[in-house]
Amino acid sequence: MRALISPLHDPALGAISGRLKIKGEGRSASYERAYVEAEHGFREKESLLSSVPFLFGQLSAFRKKTISQIQSSAAVDDIEIALTIKEQGLKVIHSEAAVVYETAPVSLRGLLDQKVRRGLCTIEVVLRHLNLLHLRSGLFALTFFVRRVLPLFLPLIIIVCYLYIWFLSGCWWVPVVLFGGLGIASWLRKRDLTEYMALMQVAICRAWWLYLNNKIPSGANWRSARPDSTRNSTRR
Repeated sequence: MRALISPLHDPALGAISGRLKIKGEGRSASYERAYVEAEHGFREKESLLSSVPFLFGQLSAFRKKTISQIQSSAAVDDIEIALTIKEQGLKVIHSEAAVVYETAPVSLRGLLDQKVRRGLCTIEVVLRHLNLLHLRSGLFALTFFVRRVLPLFLPLIIIVCYLYIWFLSGCWWVPVVLFGGLGIASWLRKRDLTEYMALMQVAICRAWWLYLNNKIPSGANWRSARPDSTRNSTRR
């Protein structure tokens, strides 16, 4: 906690995100571990150059004066908080010294369901904060676009690139060989991360299907502790 909070002595900082470590065995834990380790590499550089585009909700701290109340309709409040703080001109950084542990879903189905739910809620939050793509956001506009906006459209981008290469080459097998070769090379280099990213494309497609069918959960990460209680809540 000391490592998490101490950087807030800097008035330019609005929030700090801790370092996440994944516990558990099996493929789902391996996938999550590979993703989180890759994520940390990005977040360290973003902390130096611009601002981290989302907090790890498992361990984070922010200035109370920047957010009078967390928007209850934002089911991915860790993204909502980071983007709201950045809109106020403050910076969000990553702390290597503040460590938190989380157990990954036991099964791949559980991991996929988790990512579909989070992806669906991310679409809603990111589309509400597209104003951060403005030039006044500086380098963060590029960070936000590459890290939060672009991944939501990656399946569509892949399809368009596939069809474009097919059109230019005139042969259907050219993009198959090209994309297949890139996929195999990536798999040989980082198997778990490559398989995780393939799984995420399925999750993104499913999330968009739910979003376009107006099945957006309101505050999906929050629930009442008792059916008749509105005072107490627990994270699901």
